[in-house]
Amino acid sequence: FARERQVSAEINEWEKRLRTIQAMLEDAEEKQMSNQSVKMLLDELKDLAYDVEDILDEFQTEYLQRQLKGETEAGSSKRRKLFHTVSITINPGAVMFNSTMLFKMKEITIRFQQIVDQQNDLDLIKRNVGATSSNKVCVRPPSTCLDNEPEVYGRDEDKRKILDLISNTSDVKVGVIPIFGMGGVGKTTLARLVYNYNDKSSKQQFHLKGWVCVSDEFDILKITKSILESITRQSCYLNELNQVQLELCEKLEGKKFFIVLDDVWNKNYDEWNALCSPLMHGAPGSRVIVTTRDEAIARMMETIESHNLNCISDENCWKLFLYHAFAGRRVADPKLEVIRDKVIKKCGGLPLAARTLGGLLRSKPWEDWENVMNSKIWNLQDDVNNILPVLKLSYYHLPSHLKRCFAYCAIFPKDYVFEEKELVLLWMAEGLIEQRDGQHMEDVGEEYFQDLFSRSFFQSSST
Repeated sequence: FARERQVSAEINEWEKRLRTIQAMLEDAEEKQMSNQSVKMLLDELKDLAYDVEDILDEFQTEYLQRQLKGETEAGSSKRRKLFHTVSITINPGAVMFNSTMLFKMKEITIRFQQIVDQQNDLDLIKRNVGATSSNKVCVRPPSTCLDNEPEVYGRDEDKRKILDLISNTSDVKVGVIPIFGMGGVGKTTLARLVYNYNDKSSKQQFHLKGWVCVSDEFDILKITKSILESITRQSCYLNELNQVQLELCEKLEGKKFFIVLDDVWNKNYDEWNALCSPLMHGAPGSRVIVTTRDEAIARMMETIESHNLNCISDENCWKLFLYHAFAGRRVADPKLEVIRDKVIKKCGGLPLAARTLGGLLRSKPWEDWENVMNSKIWNLQDDVNNILPVLKLSYYHLPSHLKRCFAYCAIFPKDYVFEEKELVLLWMAEGLIEQRDGQHMEDVGEEYFQDLFSRSFFQSSST
């Protein structure tokens, strides 16, 4: 069909130019963070890629329409023979389509050349950091994927303090214990350690337990429903706040409960009080743990005492890094001591940074470790989004096909809980999964998912 429309040569030209551009993309992706001109170039390229895709879709649609029309005409050919007539018709729609498409394609070709010229002006070099989509997903040593961390370092004392606060025999009927600290310091991990703690000899036994991820949208109805569903393990179909709170009161009445409200950002005292009103119907000794980055929120919510979670020690940071870099295996290699101080300095005592960096380097040969540690991305500040440099670095080193799949997840709100199969089907619908000979696309998508999960881009749900 392309040959008939005389556009094959143009499409082949596009392919050559794309390969020239693609060779420079890895360098451009890193430089865009510090060079506005490179960022603008990548934005232009993205727009161009969408326009190319639209043109190819138009050709596909036109081709299918003409196929369908040809089948219809073939079905009526017998009737034409009865009249022994031969007619030649010029299809004005087809002429218009060809003319319009050729004009669009010439425009695309010009834009391609402009981007190639800009690349040359910006002195971009060929790189091979994130592998192209033709590369197979990397295979890692087996590791455990449980709800809580396979191994937690440096939190024994913090855990003991929280458990002591939970057992505190104060006059407060429902004790609220906030855990606050900077992003990546391990607040959720500590809350989960305490939540899953099961000491039968402890006097503090709870009748009901629930875990709710609050996040940045403080919707009282939604959070109250989540608490109710978490402690009952049943769906709630009520849609009025009054009804949901009455139902929660009934379930909590006279019972000692333990609830974790994870990742709270709301500073409105009245809204917090409104959320807490049904919780006050629990039995004395009930406890609520709240995790937040904001000390002011912690002070507003506390009824017993807040716990300021600090960074882990250098030694524990190094142990955590080694655990994730070598999938829990013991490794005695003198070369590790060469980068020890660099790793500790880069991670800054943040467990999230140590875990992510370890997971990133685990998939790389030793000769690449030094390059990663010396990357310019470590020096970039992101005061607006407060993104740890190690997370940017981890994304930068993803293969390109996984970058697309992960970027697609931006359609989900923060802390959205999703199923693996659900996401794979969405990727398939968007054409983000490559077709491989002898493999179902669902299986390829599952490989993509597991690879992103093993690199800590996805987190296992507490439920």
